[in-house]
Amino acid sequence: MIHLKNKKLLLFILSVLMMFLGIAETQQFTVSLLCFSLIMSAGWLYTLPPIHSRFDEVVEAQVSRYVPILASLVLAVFFWLTEDSLTALFLTLLLSWVAGILLLADLDLEASAAATGAPVISLIALIILQPVEQLNLSSPILFALLVVVIIAFLLTAIKFFTRQQEALKKTTDPLPSSLAKQVKKTEDAKAEVRDLKEDIKNLQVDLSAAEMAKMEFLATMSHEIRTPLNGIVPLIDIVMDTELNDFQRDYLTTAHTSATQMQKLIDDLLDYSKVEAGKLTIEMTGIKLKKVVDEVIDNLKPSAERKGLAFKIKFDDQINPLLRGDPIRIRQVLTNIISNAIKFSDHGRIEVVIKKVKNFSTSELIRFSVKDQGIGISENQTEKLFNAFTQADNSSTRKFGGTGLGLAISKKIVELLKGQIGVESKQNVGSNFWFEIPFSKSAGSGLNSEGTEVHQHQAILLNTNPALFKQIQNNLEQAQLPVQTSLNYQHALSRVQAARGIQDGKTTLLFIDFDTNAKTLRQLMLLVEKGELDDVWICAVSKNEHIAGVKQYKNIQIIPADKDIELILGEFERRLYPEKVMELDESQDDEVANDSEPTTESDQEQPEESETTGKTSSEAVNLKDISETILLVEDNEVNLKVAQKLIDYIGFPFDVAENGMVALNKAKKTRYRLILMDCQMPVMDGYFCTKRIRKYEANHNLNHTPIIAMTANAMLGDKEKCLDAGMDDYMSKPLNRYVLEKTLKKWDPFESKKATQKTAAETKPTVDLKHVAAINPKWLNVKALAEIKTFMGEETHSLLDLFQQESPEMLEKLRSFGETKDFSEAQQVAHTLKSTGANIGAIGFSHFCKKIEQAAMEENLSEVTVNIEKARKAYILTVNEIKKYISES
Repeated sequence: MIHLKNKKLLLFILSVLMMFLGIAETQQFTVSLLCFSLIMSAGWLYTLPPIHSRFDEVVEAQVSRYVPILASLVLAVFFWLTEDSLTALFLTLLLSWVAGILLLADLDLEASAAATGAPVISLIALIILQPVEQLNLSSPILFALLVVVIIAFLLTAIKFFTRQQEALKKTTDPLPSSLAKQVKKTEDAKAEVRDLKEDIKNLQVDLSAAEMAKMEFLATMSHEIRTPLNGIVPLIDIVMDTELNDFQRDYLTTAHTSATQMQKLIDDLLDYSKVEAGKLTIEMTGIKLKKVVDEVIDNLKPSAERKGLAFKIKFDDQINPLLRGDPIRIRQVLTNIISNAIKFSDHGRIEVVIKKVKNFSTSELIRFSVKDQGIGISENQTEKLFNAFTQADNSSTRKFGGTGLGLAISKKIVELLKGQIGVESKQNVGSNFWFEIPFSKSAGSGLNSEGTEVHQHQAILLNTNPALFKQIQNNLEQAQLPVQTSLNYQHALSRVQAARGIQDGKTTLLFIDFDTNAKTLRQLMLLVEKGELDDVWICAVSKNEHIAGVKQYKNIQIIPADKDIELILGEFERRLYPEKVMELDESQDDEVANDSEPTTESDQEQPEESETTGKTSSEAVNLKDISETILLVEDNEVNLKVAQKLIDYIGFPFDVAENGMVALNKAKKTRYRLILMDCQMPVMDGYFCTKRIRKYEANHNLNHTPIIAMTANAMLGDKEKCLDAGMDDYMSKPLNRYVLEKTLKKWDPFESKKATQKTAAETKPTVDLKHVAAINPKWLNVKALAEIKTFMGEETHSLLDLFQQESPEMLEKLRSFGETKDFSEAQQVAHTLKSTGANIGAIGFSHFCKKIEQAAMEENLSEVTVNIEKARKAYILTVNEIKKYISES
């Protein structure tokens, strides 16, 4: 900075000297030269710290450039304001100025030319225009030309020399020590970052390998431990059904309990390994919550009674009888918590409370509480209670055993179910373990167990419009659909392929914005034409209602961004499965006003019955060629003996094959009623054997033989692997007699025939023609109620009572729509009433609620108002039919 100031000061001094030279030669004071010096002084004054510190580098560069240029303009004017043409003086001043700019100004070539151009041009013009006698020159033009050449030479030569010197200096001069250290530190840091990245890559590879090795080890150990257990638990189970004295029964009961506990320990370890690997799966299906709770209590109540503990259960009657959740995981968490309450209690009672905490339009938040009067837990111990392999008492003298995995697994399960878990406890007083889980309300699951619902789907968003797809994603999440996003065409196809590989029975919905990504949609349409995306429902989001060339495909639908998910699914169902969709005819609109002659239910169901009859007769023909023998494929002697005893005990004749090759040859000769297939065998394993059997059946146009896997593998993906190979079902070892019997009867074609005959014989007297004719099926579907009654029993009446209790209040909200004009509330209420009506078979009432919902989405005031009145009348007619049904059933 000091060096720069000195140069500015030298330029200012040069301008002062030039001013004095001009005054001395002209013998008069010239204002132009004074201004010239003042301008150069401004450039120097800027370098002073009080002024320079107030400006940045940009201003500094502008001052260094424009001050010399402005001064040169003033110097050029000076040449013309002098009365006499003093050529020698002018040339001296010009050369002095050029030299000063080149040596002291630190300007580039362009800026230097700008700073010297004005006086040069001015002097040349003066020489050319002034009379020759006044210039004292023999040839003014030649003189001016030489002046230009000399100045150009000086300017170019000095600048070139300066640049060469600077380049040489940069290559030869060493860096300052501090800067060199900084450079070295930077290079070392970059090298260290590269090494760290390489180490991270290697660690990731090692971690993946370790994770795979751990999972393989767990799978192997699970198989090896379950194999001997398969020779213990089922055989003890069979022996306990024989005649035993008290002494023998006591010993066998102890052995059976120990083996069962060991099996539970293995299951806990496997579940925990899945938790650690992030592969614990949740399956959403229909659930009767009260039934699940009762089953858990029935299983654990004997243990509590043996310790003298009393059980008290409070189940909220307001909980919807039909919900959606994971009954297996709910049972697992509840069993674990109640088991702990029994384990850590020696007196008092255990109170299980299930209560509805919040009610939403599509879900209910249910709180489970288990209170005991046991040993309790101190506050500092509750924090680590949900950690793995941790107990409140970890001392060597502790009274209670266990791995401490139960609560850790329970917490993970609850979190996967989008809930939360906690505990409130006082030492020596008792504990209150609780967890809250949102359950989806079932929409029509009672009507058709094979029907498609919102929760039986998954969505993939091909996101090219973030704002739009954020809205769609929120709608999907509110409808509780699993959502994945893809950024491009190939990534979306890979996600579709991955979804197919899971084989969880869900349909994939692919959302794409046509307005911003029409080209990709056209590519998808080509795949649809080839039949490669028949199983994917494609939703093209667009502001237009029609797109050329798209409407012709059943699995492509043009939708607005705000269209209700359930309406989208309903449209796909109508296109792809018209025979399974219960849709009212438009003539029913008029029937609400004037109750016309009802259509009998037998007329409605005639096509379905004929279809069933055809299927049954087809099966009857095929059964003639089927042997009554079961083929048991097992290589392990212990497992073979156990399976033989179990099958013989259940009452099925069987044949045996020791490996897949023998089983394949036997299956080619005999059409077995079903095959129990072990998976891991020498010579040929069960997977390959199944594939060969399926291929043989296809080539020879034979009936499908049910093949059920029996394997000690219980890791994630084992079931899917069996199903992918062509097997129909899956049982993990050790075999459970009741599970085996249930599975055999489920897939046994002869049992299916017996069930069909039994149903034909028993169903007709249950719902007689008089009963069917007495109830109008347009307002209450008796067949739907019969299906509900098969799994709800006498609770069907409580379901109908609940419908009559809740619906009037919600209908009253709809009637107030005329005053509020709240389309959002009308849509929400109508959606709930539509699902509620569908659950009990009130298809007419559900139909008009659906129309209200659609009209509210479109904000069609007149349609909403008209259909509210129709829904109110439909409700009255439905209640009348419910009363008939209750009185006659």
